[in-house]
Amino acid sequence: MTFEELMADLEKREAEEQHCIETLQKETAGLPCFVLRDATRTHGALIAPSAKKEGLYQASFFDARGFWGDAEDLSPDTLIRAAVREYQMTERDDAFLEELTEVPAFCRQTALFWYRQQGADETAIRELRIINPPTPDEDGIDPLLGAFCRNYQQELGKRHVSLVPGIPARLGSDERTAITEAVTKNLIASHQLTQEKLSRYAGVLCFADPAIREAKREEAEQFAERIMGRTIQQAR
Repeated sequence: MTFEELMADLEKREAEEQHCIETLQKETAGLPCFVLRDATRTHGALIAPSAKKEGLYQASFFDARGFWGDAEDLSPDTLIRAAVREYQMTERDDAFLEELTEVPAFCRQTALFWYRQQGADETAIRELRIINPPTPDEDGIDPLLGAFCRNYQQELGKRHVSLVPGIPARLGSDERTAITEAVTKNLIASHQLTQEKLSRYAGVLCFADPAIREAKREEAEQFAERIMGRTIQQAR
C-alpha cells in the first residue's frame, strides 16, 4: 500500500467514525440514559446523568464480567465520541445491559463495583459474596470458594439470619466463628475440604469470611486444621 493509499484509507475510516458519532448523538438526543456496545458484543457503556456529581453525565463501562470503570463530562456527546473512538462502541443497544444481568458473574462484579463506588466497608463487600455465591462451573472461580459461600448461606438460613446487600449482618464475633466452624465441618464431611486443601482454604476464609482478615491467614489455616482434627476424632 502506498502512502497516498494509506492516507486515503485513514481519511475514509475517520469519516465513517465521525458519521457514526453524529448518528448516535442525534439518535440519543434528549434521552435520560442509553447503552452503547461494540460490534462483537464484548464491551458496553451506560451513559446517564452522574449519580456522584450534579450537572455531569457519566459513562459506566462494562463487559460480561461486570462494570469496570467510568468517565464523566458535561455533555453526553463527548462521552459518545470517546466510547466510539476509544472502544469502538458503534451501536446503540439498550437491551445489551439487561441481557448481561442474567449472568451470575456479571451481577456479582457489578454489585462489588457499585459498593466500592459508594464506599461500602469491607464486611459488606465480603458478605455480598455470600449472598451471590459463585456457581460450580464459573470460569476462574475456585470451587472451594463457591462451596464455602453456598454452605455459609445455608447456615445463615438455619439461624434465620438474612443478609441485606450493602449492610453488614448483625452478627457478633462468636456467632460468625460458630457459623464458619459449621461450614468447615460441612465441607470436611462432604470431602470438599481435605488436608491437602488446608492452605487454599485459609485463603478462602480470608477472602470470603467477614470475621477473618488477610493478616490472620496463618491463624485461619490453624483454625481449619483444628476443626478437621476434631471432626475426624468424632467420626471414629
